[in-house]
Amino acid sequence: MKNKLAKVGLLTASILCATTSCGGGSTPNDDDPGKDEPTEEIDNSYENPLSNSDIADPTAVRVGNDVYIFCTGGNVYKIEEFSKRPKELNKIVRTVAWGPSQSAIWAPDVVKVNDTWIYYYSNSNWGATEETGIGYMTADNIEGPWTDHGKMFDSGEIGVENSIDPCVVADDDGQLWMSWGSFQGLYIVPLNEDGTGLKYTIEDSHKILIGGVVGPWNGATYEGSYIRKKDGYWYLFASQGTCCDGANSTYHVKVARSRSITGPYVDAEGVDFRGEDRGELVVKGNRYVAGPGHNSIIVDDNDDWWIVYHGYDAMFPMGRNLYIDKLEWDDNGFPYVENYEPSFEEEKDGPVFKN
Repeated sequence: MKNKLAKVGLLTASILCATTSCGGGSTPNDDDPGKDEPTEEIDNSYENPLSNSDIADPTAVRVGNDVYIFCTGGNVYKIEEFSKRPKELNKIVRTVAWGPSQSAIWAPDVVKVNDTWIYYYSNSNWGATEETGIGYMTADNIEGPWTDHGKMFDSGEIGVENSIDPCVVADDDGQLWMSWGSFQGLYIVPLNEDGTGLKYTIEDSHKILIGGVVGPWNGATYEGSYIRKKDGYWYLFASQGTCCDGANSTYHVKVARSRSITGPYVDAEGVDFRGEDRGELVVKGNRYVAGPGHNSIIVDDNDDWWIVYHGYDAMFPMGRNLYIDKLEWDDNGFPYVENYEPSFEEEKDGPVFKN
């Protein structure tokens, strides 16, 4: 049986029609007096940053016309209209009972598998190695309450140093895959049918290296992997550089693509992403925004892709703020932000959501 997985980048108009009746009503017919009424578009104009709060490593999940932002620290925000500030919801959790000492929840990812929402989280601390790992929680509603099921695997068990930054996506056959890793190799591994564990044993997990290199921490490689499919290609986004050094942060986003979800992922010239400083540039810092990165994607009702990410205000770097920008597509079919840099304090037309 194929898994039904609701996830940013997978919520196309057809899926929305099947699950939400495209506007909350039944399909118009000859007896429907409102059948010829035009669809009303929501005012989604916005300015970056969307929020000046510390919203690091944002995963954006679209549910109907709302967007939920899950981030490091267990915080959750809800954006009901992009012309308004994100509303902070109840924190999911800050710490859990396993993992390194003084660990915290980092860089979660949230998907819906069949009827269950799954919150995949990193449990880590600065400098932690083998005890760092991935756990998960479940809920019937995206706003919770959430039940923690503990560790899925840690770095020592699965043989991947710095096992953080999970991203879960379903392939065309409904098989669930998790990509993860941070500056010591990006990997992908198949999950079981309900997304609550590995498909195979930890010792023989069938993990595949898809980006970076194996070895000591290497800032010329990548973390924060995020995978989505468009027009027959799987696009692998990842962040390179220093994430957390305020105005001096060098974080930026790269992208590579593949015909297969397991790779190899390559740039426009066919250079493999398994190496240093590879991929096509998506967005980098400018005089206003430092260290843009660790992105996710939402897709609007015009089938446009929007990149959601964090960055520092270069003049007042008090925390990592929340940004969103539309992705353009170059002649080689690779996505990028206009001018390859964040918009800042400029009114923009946002994602098109329709009632």
